[in-house]
Amino acid sequence: MLPDDSLVVKLRQSPVYPDSIVSAEEQSALRNWYALQDDAESDALGLTGDDKALVTLQNQIEAALTQLTIVTNTVRIQDSLSRREPRL
Repeated sequence: MLPDDSLVVKLRQSPVYPDSIVSAEEQSALRNWYALQDDAESDALGLTGDDKALVTLQNQIEAALTQLTIVTNTVRIQDSLSRREPRL
């Protein structure tokens, strides 16, 4: 299932907090949408197989950085919450 543009916008703009992390299905749909966009862009630019491999590697790096950002922000939030004094 491919996401429509409104779902893509929602997923790309969602804040990076533990309670708003997208589901596995939404992540998969978003990855598929990005792959289609990358393929269309590669075709439009006339990229060769080697160029496409480089684009794929760049996309994998960007995805890893996004995941790292999510984890880092989650840890920071959890750390911040654990440092707060409990309310009575």
